[in-house]
Amino acid sequence: MHQVDILDVVNDVAVIRITLENYFGADYVDFHALKKTEDGWKIMAKVFTGA
Repeated sequence: MHQVDILDVVNDVAVIRITLENYFGADYVDFHALKKTEDGWKIMAKVFTGA
């Protein structure tokens, strides 16, 4: 199971949290920083941890 939460959006920058349960036998929480470009949203940075 997974869940995506939009934590904040300001102009052309966003931060999201992705929660993954039982992903290959483990649980994770990812945080992504995104930037909106002419081609759409692009991931600029990612950090994750086991949950």
